[in-house]
Amino acid sequence: MKRIICGKNITQEIKKNNLYASAYLLRESIYNLIKKDHPDFNRNCFIAEDEVAKYRNIHLEGLINKGDDEPDNLDKNVIDSILNKKIISDNIEDDWEEKLSIGQNIADKVAKFGGSWTFIISFGLFLFLWMGVVDSRAQIK
Repeated sequence: MKRIICGKNITQEIKKNNLYASAYLLRESIYNLIKKDHPDFNRNCFIAEDEVAKYRNIHLEGLINKGDDEPDNLDKNVIDSILNKKIISDNIEDDWEEKLSIGQNIADKVAKFGGSWTFIISFGLFLFLWMGVVDSRAQIK
């Protein structure tokens, strides 16, 4: 599989394998990195998606390395998670729910019901019914 396709062979190669990205859709900074290595590359070309990932990695490392320090493990983990589309944060909600008291759990359930459409509609109907009852009593007197 060719890494970069330009010119007459574009449609034939793309039909064979659709794992290509259009150069037209690339960010300017990534496009310029590719252009440095491949001077014939232009906005009408296509590039293999794994090749784009390689240049994104180079771009991200360049952004992180703008400081004087060498990238640490956190920087490398962030780059790796972006390239591999992984989540690096932890879900602490499960731990948090285990530490709630009985009163806090009840308050959460009341708040969940109080903000629901079921409650809003039923309370609205109750208010209209109450107004009807009060109005009918007022007319009787």
